[in-house]
Amino acid sequence: MKRIFLGRPIHWLFILLIVGGGLALGLERLHVIHFNTFVITLFAATVVLLGLVLATAKGDDPLTRDPIPELGEEQS
Repeated sequence: MKRIFLGRPIHWLFILLIVGGGLALGLERLHVIHFNTFVITLFAATVVLLGLVLATAKGDDPLTRDPIPELGEEQS
C-alpha cells in the first residue's frame, strides 16, 4: 500500500477531516447564508491543517513518485 499512498497515514486522516468539514459546512449552507463565517472558518481550517502537516512531516518523506530535480539541474 505504501507504493499507492504516498505520505504518512496521519496526512490521509487530515484529508478525511477536510472532506468531512467541507461536507458539514455545505450542509449548513454557510457558503450561501453566512458567507463571512464560511470564509473565516475555511481560512482558519487551512492554516491549522497546513501547520499540522508541516509539524508531522519529516524532511525525507517522499512528496511525489518522481524525483524532484535540484536547482540548476537540467531536465530531460
